[in-house]
Amino acid sequence: MTMLPEDLNPSTAFEQSRAVLRGAVHAVDVPEVRKMATIILAPQQADVSISRGGFQVDFGFSQGSLSYWPKLAAPTLYALCRSHLGSPSARFSLNTEQLRQIRIGETRTDRWLWLYEEPRRILVFCREATQEIQPENPGQIERWVSARKVWAVFEQPMTCPHCRTSAARFRAVERALVCQACGRSWAVDRGVLEGAVLETGG
Repeated sequence: MTMLPEDLNPSTAFEQSRAVLRGAVHAVDVPEVRKMATIILAPQQADVSISRGGFQVDFGFSQGSLSYWPKLAAPTLYALCRSHLGSPSARFSLNTEQLRQIRIGETRTDRWLWLYEEPRRILVFCREATQEIQPENPGQIERWVSARKVWAVFEQPMTCPHCRTSAARFRAVERALVCQACGRSWAVDRGVLEGAVLETGG
């Protein structure tokens, strides 16, 4: 099994990601990479930024982007965009069969992606495909709406501090998780959400 390094500093990870756009190949059938791809592809929207400042993903939360291990930046970029590399920008879609080869679990809808290379960062915008023709530009990410249901799904079950029920899926609201068993919430920091796959609706 391919193993990733312990971690990289953000500058090295950025240079590796730029190399991906020039033809560098990375192993993608790696659990950490598949999980990171799932984190990006599972929600209805995600904006990815890779720079010397780090590897960040914006899901529309009011507190801003979440940060992830820099070592995952280049292989995740390759996994998402490998069939559309070679130019400073690309606009393409991934159908459900292609998504199954990249992420963990099933998906029922296609995804649109836009890839841009800028001098100081690489951007990937991901949106759920909602019509037949993909727009020229992704548009602004929709900011957090408290009424929109977002679920945080964890690899390892967590225990509700109120009712002690153990579960892997909780409703995510701003800076908190809500237990499906008792309906009560508790505050969590950004690091907790960074370890979850976010799902919308349902």
